[in-house]
Amino acid sequence: LVLIWLYGVLKSGAVRIRPALILGGIFSTLAVLSRLNSLPSLFASYSTDTPVSNFLLNTVASYLSLWIMSFCSSVFLIGLALASLRILFPLERAGRVFSALVKPHNRENRTAQRSMWVDGALSGYAYVAAAAFFGQIFALLRSQYSPEIQEASLLSVASMMNMMFPAGDLLLSSLVDGVQQIFIFAVAAGFYAKYCRSVLPFIIFAGTYSLVNCLSERYWQDSAIDFAASMVNFILGWYFATRIGRKNPVAYFTYGMAALLFSRFFSIFTHGLPQMMTSLAVVAFLLASPAIVAALLSMRTEPQLPILPPASPDPPAVLPDEAEVNASDGEKN
Repeated sequence: LVLIWLYGVLKSGAVRIRPALILGGIFSTLAVLSRLNSLPSLFASYSTDTPVSNFLLNTVASYLSLWIMSFCSSVFLIGLALASLRILFPLERAGRVFSALVKPHNRENRTAQRSMWVDGALSGYAYVAAAAFFGQIFALLRSQYSPEIQEASLLSVASMMNMMFPAGDLLLSSLVDGVQQIFIFAVAAGFYAKYCRSVLPFIIFAGTYSLVNCLSERYWQDSAIDFAASMVNFILGWYFATRIGRKNPVAYFTYGMAALLFSRFFSIFTHGLPQMMTSLAVVAFLLASPAIVAALLSMRTEPQLPILPPASPDPPAVLPDEAEVNASDGEKN
């Protein structure tokens, strides 16, 4: 089904190569910058029986291959996302939406900008909060009923500890994840419009996908919990995309950004203090940034046009007394 949909998108001629190449280059460059930020752990995998020159050459080659893979995958995703949007909404252009979102030119665009940021920030935060709530419920169920011992993952905290600039990594990662979610939901919307025109086919697809993924678990308790968690995530994503977020890119950007920062916030708060107090403040600021933008736009007052005094009625061409005199002179003549 995916290959058939890809063939239809490519055949439609809606793919635009130039914006995909530009955005893909930006995404891949940000990925390499994030990798360079972890240079303090460069020699963590160094083997002492390997010459340093060979190790450095292998590292440069791995960075180059990372950039190429990231560039190709980003171009592929962005090209499909933009083509999907052109097919679904042929009368709308992404450039106009971006202009109204970032730099509006008239009062109507400023009103649309304010409503998009306010609605998008609220819906994105609501989706992240709902996903985190159900995630905690299923984590509690695993701790109570799973035969395996559940462990808290410290990978995010450990990775930030090895960064030269943890705040820079948080900024780059949150921006990339936020923009990436816009393109992912655009591709998902195109696939949904092609094969799932009602809720029932989507439920069948979600159930089949969740069932196949959870069969790899060793115990049936873990399989049941994973199946329920996957179905809840599918339903939340469907409701968010079709009922709340809809065509608002701020909603998907806020979700992608807040989902990453929300997990980082609690990881740092639980396991990283007091050494990572600065990173915690940066996470809190970035997490609140969509709400700050929405609040600033809501408080913005539109310039009012000057109120002019009402225009006085035009004076009569001939005064009444003069008209009577002229009439009497005419009768005398």
